[in-house]
Amino acid sequence: MASSLNYAGSTNAAGVCLGGTWRPSPDLGFVIDFGRNFISDSHVSFTSFMGGVRLYSGERFRTSGFFHVLFGAQRTAYSAGFGPPATWGLVFVPGAGVDIRLTDRITFRALQLDLTLSRSPVGPRASSGFVFNFGQ
Repeated sequence: MASSLNYAGSTNAAGVCLGGTWRPSPDLGFVIDFGRNFISDSHVSFTSFMGGVRLYSGERFRTSGFFHVLFGAQRTAYSAGFGPPATWGLVFVPGAGVDIRLTDRITFRALQLDLTLSRSPVGPRASSGFVFNFGQ
């Protein structure tokens, strides 16, 4: 999925996020998430590895919503000569989103909003893209 992150005092950060979800029931999923965002004018990048729980709403007119809580680690790194050395820290990310089912196997994630809470001055992350469903 394409991702955009808002960094304090800077422009938006382009990036990418990739994840997977195991859904033992239609209402519950266990999530893993990898994200990487770059802010060129601040010469900083953020890499995150997270996991957590996602709760889904029922589908209406091919549209459904979700809420998740993710925990993990985040690496903050500056380009050479522009800041302190890379650091790792804990990250807590509550978020929500809206999915539109296109087929049984392909879903369009119209919007996913996450609030990144960590020691690094990172704010909300907005993403959209496609979700590919495997299995049943």
